[in-house]
Amino acid sequence: MKQISAAQEREELFAALKSASVLHIKVRFLIHERQETEAMRAFEPSAREEDDGTGAVQEYEELAAREGVEPCPCCGNLPGRIVEVVDDVEVLIVVDSRQRWNRWENLTAEDDARFDAIAAKAQPYGTPMAEVWSVPIDFTCSREAMAQIRDDATRVVYWSGGWRSAKSHTAGQWWLYGWVLHGSRGELFWLVGPEQRVAFRLMERLFLGRGETDARGWQRGRSIAPKHFDPDLKRWRSCIARSLPAHEKVQLLQFEMADGSIVEMRHTKTVTALEGDTVRRALYDEAIRSKGPEGFEILLGRVQQGGGQLGIASIPGDADTGWWLYEKVVQPAESGQAQDRRVYVSSTYDNLWMPTWEAAAGEASHGDDDELVQRVVYGGWNKSGGTAYGGDWRPEVMAPMAILDPTRPESWGFSYDVTAQVAVALGGPKARDCEFLGSRDFNVIPQSGTCAKVFGHSPTDMKTWALFFLDEHIAKGDASRGARDFTERFRSGAYKGRILLVCDPAGMFKRKGYEGRPGEGSDAYEFAARGCIVVPPMRTPKRAGGGGDEPKHPGVTESKKLVRKLMSETRLFVDGQVCRNLVTALPQVKAGAKRAKDAGTRYDRTIACWDDNVRYLTWAVFSHEMPAPKKPKKIYRTNLRRV
Repeated sequence: MKQISAAQEREELFAALKSASVLHIKVRFLIHERQETEAMRAFEPSAREEDDGTGAVQEYEELAAREGVEPCPCCGNLPGRIVEVVDDVEVLIVVDSRQRWNRWENLTAEDDARFDAIAAKAQPYGTPMAEVWSVPIDFTCSREAMAQIRDDATRVVYWSGGWRSAKSHTAGQWWLYGWVLHGSRGELFWLVGPEQRVAFRLMERLFLGRGETDARGWQRGRSIAPKHFDPDLKRWRSCIARSLPAHEKVQLLQFEMADGSIVEMRHTKTVTALEGDTVRRALYDEAIRSKGPEGFEILLGRVQQGGGQLGIASIPGDADTGWWLYEKVVQPAESGQAQDRRVYVSSTYDNLWMPTWEAAAGEASHGDDDELVQRVVYGGWNKSGGTAYGGDWRPEVMAPMAILDPTRPESWGFSYDVTAQVAVALGGPKARDCEFLGSRDFNVIPQSGTCAKVFGHSPTDMKTWALFFLDEHIAKGDASRGARDFTERFRSGAYKGRILLVCDPAGMFKRKGYEGRPGEGSDAYEFAARGCIVVPPMRTPKRAGGGGDEPKHPGVTESKKLVRKLMSETRLFVDGQVCRNLVTALPQVKAGAKRAKDAGTRYDRTIACWDDNVRYLTWAVFSHEMPAPKKPKKIYRTNLRRV
């Protein structure tokens, strides 16, 4: 049941008593185009000490005045100006019964005449004693955005834009246009965010706007839906929504539209927060901040049940965040695999309400970080947005062909082979005869592994060291067969007794029933029993009372960051002629952790297994280059003070 305060209930009753019987809603598109002159586009603010930013704005306004450019009459905007008004759909809503009359559903000329007769009685919203109030919904947008807002067929529409690129503004207008088209008593609409407060702020942006409204009716953050200043209540009220929540802590964040449609604010932090019924149209803002695709998948199911639509507004992700958005929406849309997904890309420069000099200043503030600029300014997805290594992996440099003697550092342009000292550091004195390093990932199909060396320009400066993958091994069956094949058949047993293997920690724990025979063993034990030194990528810390010091997986995010770091510094190489599977797999590794649904799939067998091999060995050798994780601050409850 909807819960509102007593004061808010009195205000709603008072407003209902004053309300006209009918609302005439008419949608118009106010088409804007950029009106900046060449001098305005080239404007650069002069440097002033202790300038809070108002000086640059004043300079720009003075330049516009000299250029003969006046503010837009509809919104007070200087960079852009209204050039055309496009009339669109009309609706009549009976306030008491919530009944709608959609003009586009009229079948005869008589229906149009009766509709027009009622609409002709419309007076400005708030006019006392009027029978019909006019409620114009004016969408301020570019001509391209008008087509996007009118998209009423695509199941998933994603606005990928840079910061301040008007992506949420366009997406909000699309959502409101959906209510005009499909709203009715009991119809459900959702405003969604990764957190509850994001959904609440989205509601505020839609129905109330940001900042104060001046005497000319201009607002710094103009609301998308029309609102009216009630002279009796001394506050702004939405013209089309009832009982807007006062704050995000309200127990039930929902409200009614004028036609009885229900609007709910939801978040994707937990799956249970998305319980509900069929949704006609949902808008998911700042989706990139969600940790995984679960929320998106549930939202998609909610709109699919009744032929609805899901809109998403978000900046593109980097190599660690947003992999699910690339995988679920961007890649299927770009490849043409999913006809029900569409991606619209907008940059900060496309925002008609932002001067060019401000957009340029924002781009310059990011320095030489081209990847960041591509995402947060131009709204474009880099390959790293969907794959783990993206542009950092450069096979033309890091995977050369026809290296004559790849086991010698001179063949790669390095001076020292430090593999032996790294092996001793990882495996202790028993590894003093190891000439190679390697890695193993334990799966039933396949058993995969690599052979590598570490070369450097200095035997003591580890920052000059690089990792070279020189060989790869694949075997079918369990670890016993894989170990036997690796030490006896593969390269005629050339690596037996000469290699230290960094193994999948999951295969280093003892277990029973190995290969159908009694006794104890482990996957790694099979290799150790055949002359290989085996170690995990890392171990758990020892505990004072005993315990700990057990094999442990490195964090997926942290280990992929380390691999990217080596790639970006050109310190990771692959013999492109020998390690063909590894070269094929690296550019296809997905960002983020391996998903449960990928287990046992072709991706797991041909891509993820090689990524695991690379991560295990890289972490064992170079994890010292990663910053130590921050320890969480302890909070003591004594006097509720932080110590």
